[in-house]
Amino acid sequence: MPEQWSNFYVMVGSGSAALAGLIFVAMSIKHEIIIRNATHKNRAINMLSGFTAIFMASGSK
Repeated sequence: MPEQWSNFYVMVGSGSAALAGLIFVAMSIKHEIIIRNATHKNRAINMLSGFTAIFMASGSK
């Protein structure tokens, strides 16, 4: 019964889109620090792509 899961996907998709947006804003504000440090750069890329992937997966259901 996949129709019972629709609210869950809406909730997860909305949350992940909001978090991806917040990470994008944080990356825009402190981009000099992120660019200079490889750890921060990889962490930012992973978090942004992870939340975007969750958002895309939630939208495809």
